[in-house]
Amino acid sequence: MEDNSPWAQASAKGRALAIDYGTARTGLAWTDPLGLIATALPGCPTRELLPRLRALVAEGPVAQLVLGRPARLSGADTHAREPVRAFAAQLAASFP
Repeated sequence: MEDNSPWAQASAKGRALAIDYGTARTGLAWTDPLGLIATALPGCPTRELLPRLRALVAEGPVAQLVLGRPARLSGADTHAREPVRAFAAQLAASFP
């Protein structure tokens, strides 16, 4: 039986690349090409983040970028939410 879930379709096309945005440093991780195992990547100074993301996307097929959303346990926004929103717009423009 074929799996037609969105995750299976994305995984068939490449890795998921996760981004934990910070104002000074950003955490990165990506899955194996099948999307089964996530592996942490070395952190990156945020000022060097976009070139690093471009290099990672060029290195292996990346099907999706996943940007962490900072929130309190209640779901309310934190002080870090605005910088992440601004980066999300920059990310969308850089990787259409």
